[in-house]
Order: sequence, then C-alpha cells, then structure tokens
Amino acid sequence: MPKVRPIESEAYKRQVFIVKIFFLGLVILLTLFMNFYLTNRPLSPPPMPNDRQATKKDNLIAKNIPSILGAQTQEELVASLQKELKNIQNKLEDILGSVQQQGGAVIEETSENARETAVETIFDAAVIPVITQIQNLPERQQEQIKEAICR
Repeated sequence: MPKVRPIESEAYKRQVFIVKIFFLGLVILLTLFMNFYLTNRPLSPPPMPNDRQATKKDNLIAKNIPSILGAQTQEELVASLQKELKNIQNKLEDILGSVQQQGGAVIEETSENARETAVETIFDAAVIPVITQIQNLPERQQEQIKEAICR
C-alpha cells in the first residue's frame, strides 16, 4: 500500500520558498561583505619588538641562542655546520660508490644473460635447421658431410 502524503497548501509552499530565498540572499550578502572587508583592509606586518622593549625572559633566551650545536659564536657555528656538511658529503660519496658498484654488477649480469640468450637464439635459428636438413639427406651424403666436418 503506497504512503499517503499530506496535502501541502499553496501558502505553506510559498512560505518555504520565501525562507529559502531569504537564506540564500543572506549567504550572498555575507559573502559580499566579507569579500569587501578582506580586500580593503591594510595588510601590515606584525609589530617587531624593539630592543628597549625586551624583557628579562627575552634576554635569557637571546643569551642561550648562540649555543646551538655547541657553538658559542657565529663563526664557531658556521665552522660546525661546514664540518657536518663535509661529513654528509663524504657519506653520500660512499653511498654513490656502492651504488655504482652494484649497478656495474647488475649491468654485467644483464649483459651476460643477453649474450647467452643471443647465442641460444642464433643456434636455434641457424644450426638446428642445418642439422635438420642434413638428417633429411640420404645416408651416403650424411656420411660425407660428417667426414668433412670432422677433418
């Protein structure tokens, strides 16, 4: 048995339509307002604290900053970073060398496999048909060919 839907009056339909239009208009107006507001406001950078405004906590933090990576001055920090970069470069060169060795081994193995495959293909394509033709010859001619090959 089908469900029976209540009959909606024209006034109810009109009210729902008005509410939908009002909501849609409100969304459009808010979007336009936000667009206008965001495009017309000045984009100034955040204020930077002056040296005179620094607090005791800021001074303590500033005193501890140069001790990053165990360096006390900027020159020591640069030297420490250069040393670390050289260590990283040496490790990368070692890794590159091992990759090249492994790549060489793979290339040699692949070339050996290709050579073996080529030899087998050539043998199958050239020698086997000749042997088949020799086997199809009369016995006397087969013996003559065997003697000629064995000499």
